[in-house]
Amino acid sequence: MNLLSFLEAGLRDDSQAFDPKHLPAVKGMLLQVFAHQDSDVYEYEDLTMTAVNSASGKVYICLLQYSLRLARIEKKESDRWDPEIKEVIQERLSSNSSDQLLHLVLGWFLPQIMFLDSNWLKVNVGLVFPGTHPVNYKAGAIGYFSFNNQLYSDVFKVVNKARVFEFVLMHAREFSDDDLQHMTAQLCSGYLHSNFDLDSEVLVTLLKQDHERIFSQVIYFFWSPQQQLDPKFEQKIKSLWKVLYAQAISLQRHVDKQILAGCCKWINNVSSIDNEVFDLMKGSSRYI
Repeated sequence: MNLLSFLEAGLRDDSQAFDPKHLPAVKGMLLQVFAHQDSDVYEYEDLTMTAVNSASGKVYICLLQYSLRLARIEKKESDRWDPEIKEVIQERLSSNSSDQLLHLVLGWFLPQIMFLDSNWLKVNVGLVFPGTHPVNYKAGAIGYFSFNNQLYSDVFKVVNKARVFEFVLMHAREFSDDDLQHMTAQLCSGYLHSNFDLDSEVLVTLLKQDHERIFSQVIYFFWSPQQQLDPKFEQKIKSLWKVLYAQAISLQRHVDKQILAGCCKWINNVSSIDNEVFDLMKGSSRYI
């Protein structure tokens, strides 16, 4: 473990990284550790803590950090992933064995893998999130949402292809508050920046939830006590508000009163109170 921590420190930060001439030796050590690692020992209830504090998780982190360090040195236009490291990871994934730490780390580094080899990720996203292995799938989702709160369009497309958002939404109570916050923030950002529309399957699934933590994040995302969102998003916010109001006004879910009251905070993103906004505020006011 001490060796892996030392290697990671020499790969992660270019300002204090190993000299490039030492990278072949570093790769050799990492592949040796990878080939002879022991079975996973889950020392923490939080899987992410196990990944960063165990040799089994750390070696996967180091393999990705090595690949990124090499890519930054070589400055290739494409196919930046070290082929030998990509091959050993591909073989481990293809074995379909239970390896939560591998899937967690790959989910964590998903945007970086897109940078290393976008074609590989587009073809093999089903290995990172294997539908036939729910435990590994969940680990990949935890890794992705624990460490990624920003939405990148190219990464979103592959994650959405694997239906990861829907998986987390359908198992929301099995994920941490941070995971749900990052997932919801990505979906709200994707809607604002037109990665998908209100009637898209993933957003419809989000808005049908009956989960306080999810809607707390939805409400907060579109409301900031410090500043307004860009005025160009006003119509999108009003459109979302109307959809949420129509769903919540019947009070069939536990979260509906929370939604009606919370959306009223979005008034600070509305330039003028027209008849539509007035009706939304009037119908919701009793729940504030």
